[in-house]
Amino acid sequence: MKKIKPVSCICFVIFCSSFYIDARAGDSIGDTIIPGYSQRNLLRNIDSKGDADVLLWRNKLDSKELPPGMTVDLDFLALDSPKLRDNGNPYGCIKVGRPLDSLENNVFIYVDKISRSPESGYGVFADYPSNFICKPDSREIDRLLANRIASERQSRIELLESERLSKLAPGQCDGKQMYGYVSTALDAGNGVLNVANNEAYGGGAVGLALTSSTMGIYNSAVVNMREHDLSLARSGCKSLSGGPTQAMLKSFKEIDFKIRRLVGSQYNQPGVITNGFGGVK
Repeated sequence: MKKIKPVSCICFVIFCSSFYIDARAGDSIGDTIIPGYSQRNLLRNIDSKGDADVLLWRNKLDSKELPPGMTVDLDFLALDSPKLRDNGNPYGCIKVGRPLDSLENNVFIYVDKISRSPESGYGVFADYPSNFICKPDSREIDRLLANRIASERQSRIELLESERLSKLAPGQCDGKQMYGYVSTALDAGNGVLNVANNEAYGGGAVGLALTSSTMGIYNSAVVNMREHDLSLARSGCKSLSGGPTQAMLKSFKEIDFKIRRLVGSQYNQPGVITNGFGGVK
């Protein structure tokens, strides 16, 4: 019995060690084990659920379009995988051992769940060969993550916009640009009227309003609206998708009427040598 006991202990330790290594490695790179790699080195948490959703939205979208029986790892997203070199390599990687007989020689930076529980948050991880030590600069990881989040946000916006335009009915055109022109005219027009009606400016309020830079913005928006409207009509458009609402157009008509009345009151009166709007008598 005394000879058998140490052997049993050794077997137990080996079994436990094997389980520990496999459990760690099995969580790496989308559950793929890379021989000779240090597995799942957590660099930072992704604290915002919104950021995680933005990063992984394409995975969830792609999973809906796969043939039956195929799956996508919704929790995994590769961020970067540059080759490792002895000098000048990214992410602070330093060679500490002999080269490995391996097909892989990259450092993998990726997003994954921190654990496999359904409630787990997400983090940024690094995997690299065990003959390297990598200590990525936290600022570099933050920059990489911020750039990818911005890129994925823009991609999602463009896809949604493309889907919206693809659903336009015959004779219907994109009204997003016209919406912008009307919105700008409303903001600038209200600014002009606010100055014109401000008693603090006294009798010069109307003149100040009509010669202000805000009036210039208003005029520019109105010109753009007219030119774009004619262009849409020449293209055969009968209606707009995502264009200005009826409430916006009603507000614009009211503002435009008030501004035209201000212009008339300011410039339609005769002077000593001129008639209305500057024509010489």
